Amino acid sequence: MENYTFDLQRILFGDAPLLFALEIALRTAIMLVYSMFLLRLLGRRGLAQLSLFEFVLIIALGSAVGDPMFYPNVPVLHGLIVITVVVLIERGLIWATNRSDQLENMLEGEPHCLINEGRFDIDGLEATLLSRAEIYMELRLAGVEQMGQVRRAYQEINGKMSIFKYDDEVVHSGLPVLPGMELGEVKPLKSISEAGDYACLYCGQVVPLEAGQPLPKCPRCQHELWIEATP
Repeated sequence: MENYTFDLQRILFGDAPLLFALEIALRTAIMLVYSMFLLRLLGRRGLAQLSLFEFVLIIALGSAVGDPMFYPNVPVLHGLIVITVVVLIERGLIWATNRSDQLENMLEGEPHCLINEGRFDIDGLEATLLSRAEIYMELRLAGVEQMGQVRRAYQEINGKMSIFKYDDEVVHSGLPVLPGMELGEVKPLKSISEAGDYACLYCGQVVPLEAGQPLPKCPRCQHELWIEATP
């Protein structure tokens, strides 16, 4: 055991004969070429838009392709069978989901509305795993300064956000999306010092408030966290 531990010869080259390196190269070439051929069957949809099921598919393919490349006790034929069956199942499910909306929603999921008319869609927000920080980041990347610019925003089934803006002439004031606007990081107002539009920190609802007016509950979500809205 002492001679086996930290044996650089074993660590760098393994216990197999050096000629096995040529076998690894051959195994790799076979698995790679065959995998590329099968992935062509998936089309651009399988490569560019990863849904939850397709993400699992990629993990399964990675394991099935990788193991026969360098494990001498895993026959190449077994790996070819695995990836062939995986791709055929994917093709079969694509065919089935194109004919059944219920099955498609079960496997692929469905888009969730995150922002509706400049305000958070609370139900849609709770149905996703996106944090407000991630949503604010995506809005900023789309050139949005405040949520009043956004007519609709959705989380698509591949995890990306689709953002539809208002035309410039109909943009209204809204909750700013600057860094640090997450709940718990920005301090809500304790009083209204001047009249103007104020946005609910929780849902983005904008209401006009008068100077000295007591902080009201949001008419939409009943929270009392307010910040000055950005025009």
